[in-house]
Amino acid sequence: MKLKILKIEVITQFVLTISVLLFVLFSVLFIQQKIELIYWGLLFLIGVFNLIGLVLRLFLVRSNLNFIYLFVVLTFFILSFLFYFFFHYDFEIDVDRILIYLFLFGFLFNTYYLFYGYLLIKNWQAKTVEN
Repeated sequence: MKLKILKIEVITQFVLTISVLLFVLFSVLFIQQKIELIYWGLLFLIGVFNLIGLVLRLFLVRSNLNFIYLFVVLTFFILSFLFYFFFHYDFEIDVDRILIYLFLFGFLFNTYYLFYGYLLIKNWQAKTVEN
């Protein structure tokens, strides 16, 4: 049962990641919306779903990867807010460029989250086959 829950969580995160990526590409390339609004809205959306998934993973599987991810996410959020608030009031720095870099780093963290979810499933299946 725990393995099925973990599989559903990973699939849901994967679908969410792909849909957010397509939305961002569509919004930036075709609609020409301001990236600041897109960044904070999608950061909240992905953050909420990743937090729910992380809580599930913490209860289902005991792994060091969970704590590494938790540390990386907390660091990312702190850096994201610090960059935004410190550089937002400096008129010489392009805030959109900083947000693009933060979005790329956030996407890389989300990719790590998906990858280690896949590794958790594979390791769990290998242990099940051995027993």
